[in-house]
Amino acid sequence: MKNKQKNIIGALILLLIIGVVSAEDVAETAICIPDWTCTAWSLCITDYQNRTCTDTKFCGNEPEYFKSKPAEFKECDVSTETSDIVPDREIIRFGINTCSEIWKCAPWSVCTGGKQTRKCFDENACETELKKPIIEQSCAGALTVAEQSTPPIPENPDSTLMYIYILGSLIIIGGLGFAGYVYLNKRTISVLIPKTDSVLDNYITKMKIAGFTSAQIKNELIKSGYDPGTINKYFPMHNPELKKFTLQMLSEGYNPLQIGDHLIVYGYSPEQIKEHFEHINMGEINENN
Repeated sequence: MKNKQKNIIGALILLLIIGVVSAEDVAETAICIPDWTCTAWSLCITDYQNRTCTDTKFCGNEPEYFKSKPAEFKECDVSTETSDIVPDREIIRFGINTCSEIWKCAPWSVCTGGKQTRKCFDENACETELKKPIIEQSCAGALTVAEQSTPPIPENPDSTLMYIYILGSLIIIGGLGFAGYVYLNKRTISVLIPKTDSVLDNYITKMKIAGFTSAQIKNELIKSGYDPGTINKYFPMHNPELKKFTLQMLSEGYNPLQIGDHLIVYGYSPEQIKEHFEHINMGEINENN
C-alpha cells in the first residue's frame, strides 16, 4: 500500500515538473508580433515613391518578420494627395539631388532709366539658381512704348542758327587750305552746308547705336512733325543737293577720298560720307553732265 502511494506521489511530482517545464518552453517560444511604423511616402520621382518602415518591437529573429514588413517602394499613385508628382526631374540617388534646371523668361520690359528687367522661373522648381538667366540689363534707350516721343523742336531758332554759323565758321577756317584749292582750281560749286541740331543729332546717334535703321529713324521724326528736308540733312543718301554735288565733283576728276575730305570741311561726319558713297551710282556721272 505504501509503495502505491509512493508511486502515485512520484507520478504527480513528475507531472508537475513536466508541466512547469512545458510552461517555460511555451513562454520562451511565444510569438513576437512586429509593430511597424512607417514614414510618409516621398515625392513621386521618375514614377516611383519610397518610405522607411521600422519595427518598434524589434522582432528581427522571428521567421515571419520580413513577410510582415510593409512595402517601402511602390509606383506613384496619382489619385492620392500624398503623391506630389514632380515632373521632369532626374533620379535622386544616394541623397544627392540632380534636379535639372529649365528656366523660362518673360520678354524684356521697356527701357526705363537705361535699364530693362524681366521675370524668369524654373519649370522644375529645383531650388537652385546655377543656370538662372540674367533678369536685368542696361539698354541704350531705343524707341519703346514708354519712350516713343522724339526730341522737341527748339523753341529759339535764332540762337540755334547763331550757334550753327559760329561752328560752321570755325570749321571753314580750319579747312581753308583744301577749300582754297577746290575753289581756286575749279569753278565755284554750290553745296548745301548741313545744318546741325545738337538735340536731333544726339537722338539720331543713339538710335543708330541701338540698331535702328535710317528709314526707321526718319519715319519716326516725320511722324513727330519734322520737315523731311531738314531730316534729309542727317541722311546724306536722301539729300539730292549733295548727290548732285558729288556727281559733279566726280565728273571733274576728283576721287571719293578728296570729295570726302571736302565734305568733312562742311560738317559731314565720316559715317554720313561713307553711307552717301554707298548709294552713289557711278553710272550717273555722265547723265549728270
